Amino acid sequence: MKKLLTIILMLSLMILSGCFLNSDDDSDNTPVTESFLTGNIWHFNDCNTQMELTTSSNQTAYNLFEEGIGGITISGDALSKGMGSITLSYFHYAYHYPTYSSVALDNLTIGYPSYFFSYSYNSYESTVDKSMSFDFSINDSTYTYYQKSNDDYLNNNVGWDTTNFKLTVSNDISLINDYADSNDSVIVSSGSIQVKQRSIPANTPTTLNTPAINIWTKLEFLGMELDFNANGDVYITEINLFGEPSIDTSKWTLDGNQLTIIDGEGTIIMSASSNNDRLEIGIVEIVNAEGLQYVECDFNLDKSSLTKASFIQTLIFAETALTTNISPSREHFIKTENGIKKILQKAPIHKFGITNKLLK
Repeated sequence: MKKLLTIILMLSLMILSGCFLNSDDDSDNTPVTESFLTGNIWHFNDCNTQMELTTSSNQTAYNLFEEGIGGITISGDALSKGMGSITLSYFHYAYHYPTYSSVALDNLTIGYPSYFFSYSYNSYESTVDKSMSFDFSINDSTYTYYQKSNDDYLNNNVGWDTTNFKLTVSNDISLINDYADSNDSVIVSSGSIQVKQRSIPANTPTTLNTPAINIWTKLEFLGMELDFNANGDVYITEINLFGEPSIDTSKWTLDGNQLTIIDGEGTIIMSASSNNDRLEIGIVEIVNAEGLQYVECDFNLDKSSLTKASFIQTLIFAETALTTNISPSREHFIKTENGIKKILQKAPIHKFGITNKLLK
């Protein structure tokens, strides 16, 4: 049975964080009387994540985990049945290697509608291949795919600046649905998107927003309920992929705003506070020495320059459960995963971005 401790540890491993286990001894746990935690069943609603980085020299971090500058807008008849047009302003992944570069964008959602756009450049011997694609799902039974490749117009009107990580479409581009009986197409409008850059002064902890990580946190915690009892028991309910609940019982204490939960796998220590009838649980984890190199890669920092990195996470629970449909488009994620695997097979590519979480 998966436990709250296991989930939080797994999320921390996505950025190779150090763990926060203290002890698995619950002999000192004493019953609790009353607090703002008791009397309600708390349902997971939302989360917020940030990274705090400290470097040994003045640097610029490339933050693919945050909304980009600008965006790529796609429109078409099929889209008009949903939203008419969509502007994608979040990076899904970005790769760069001398002979292969690829960038993908999405709308940062785990429900519907879901949108996915990609552009890639592949140079092999004397051949240069460029391709662009866009797909979307309005619901779990609708999946539409558009693409264009090895086209002079495409080649002359798209630029991918791998120094600044900026994608530019200089003129409108039409992508065709090859599987449709009619002349179904979408238009990729002229525009650009660039990764946000943030100056990090030497030896100064600097906080970066990382909303793209929230999507994976939500997938792990959606459906979770916490029921704190005055006798010191907390009942943790989770929902699996088949909609089946499981309940785990642990012990809890609260000292000021320090919440301690103890179960058979160890002890979790975090902050807990009440904010407008919401329960906010805060967790700060320090990335271990081995994991610093991966964080450097994700933020395009100089090798061996990152002296400290912390993963700051706030989990938000409320008395009312979420009712949003959060089922992801299976076709969308299969296509994305397969595409990334093909990329990895092409060459020893320098990874830059959040792809490692997708393939966990």
